[in-house]
Amino acid sequence: LLDGQDQASHSVVTITSPPITNMSRYTHRPGSLTSLSTTMRLLVHNFLQCHVKNCQQTYPLSLEVEEWAQDVPVPEYNRTTALRFLPKVEWPSLLDVSRQLNIPEAVSMPEEKPDEDASDEVLASMMMALIGRQVKNGKMTCPGCGHIYPIKDSIPNMLLNEDEI
Repeated sequence: LLDGQDQASHSVVTITSPPITNMSRYTHRPGSLTSLSTTMRLLVHNFLQCHVKNCQQTYPLSLEVEEWAQDVPVPEYNRTTALRFLPKVEWPSLLDVSRQLNIPEAVSMPEEKPDEDASDEVLASMMMALIGRQVKNGKMTCPGCGHIYPIKDSIPNMLLNEDEI
């Protein structure tokens, strides 16, 4: 009995969600460009900056690689895609970190940021530097405040303590 009434006069609604049986809708294909944002590649590093309060120099973070991921799928080179990436890339940062980490494609990358007339060799080198390798374990360090952002299993931890916000 509920509040003096019999249970038959009340309906109970149970809300359930159907089980997810087709995960392909919810995950990214390995090697697809959309999967690149979920792993620590130089593309991701190129966009990250320190967010510690009162930090004066938040970009670029230095990158130290303890271990590279193995068997990383890489999308095929596509000139149109490379040209879409080009305006978004901070060229000096990409060039510096590529050379610091001895990435072979850095040899083919010019000092000055290329434009839309760049050769396929230059654009392909840029794309391989950006997405051709994945950091499995390492760390990024802020040049301004020295805060360390660890990278574990290809995921950069950008969380801050309360006193750093």
